[in-house]
Amino acid sequence: MEAVAKLYEGYHKNEKYLRNTAPIARVGIVYSEQTDRNYGGKPWQQKSSDHLDGMYHALVESRIPFDMVNDRLLGSDDLKRFKLLILPNIAALSDAQCKQIQAFVDNGGSIVSTFETSLYDEEGKQRSDFGLASLFGVSYAQKVEGPLRNSYLQLRNNAKDSQAKLILKGLDDTPRIINTIYKVDVKPTTTFPSPITLIPTYPDLPMEDVYPA
Repeated sequence: MEAVAKLYEGYHKNEKYLRNTAPIARVGIVYSEQTDRNYGGKPWQQKSSDHLDGMYHALVESRIPFDMVNDRLLGSDDLKRFKLLILPNIAALSDAQCKQIQAFVDNGGSIVSTFETSLYDEEGKQRSDFGLASLFGVSYAQKVEGPLRNSYLQLRNNAKDSQAKLILKGLDDTPRIINTIYKVDVKPTTTFPSPITLIPTYPDLPMEDVYPA
């Protein structure tokens, strides 16, 4: 095709300038083929890719360089250039993969994870607790709630705690945000700042039933 031919001709003409091509991204987003293959069957698991799409979109809009990281490439050599590793509902992780992620944090890295990350093993069998529970500082409370309709989160921007202010940084003019449709119930195993109030779900239809209990 002519367009392809022009593209390769352009690369050939400019090849001497195509140097210093090592990635500069310090943020990695994990994608998991084993999660895609072995995770599913429950209502909230049907669109597990939404977590990845949402994180991808947020980073693009924020102009933050990032690389995609395959869940089979979580060794120290693979992750050493990253400062942050994002786990968007990477539900199916083996014990070995959990140890690799723990080692990444022990070596100074940070993680952001969502929903049921590490709650299942590599074959899709549910664990009694998150494989990364000690890293999260929470344990699984044996329940996923949802669908949550008309639920939202109220942000208390007047919080005095410095950690609470850090959590809400950039949201100073935002009094509330929409809640997720499904949420995992957890029990904290350490102390967390709490600058957010959950406004619980209530009916949306029929209209005569739309009122808080």
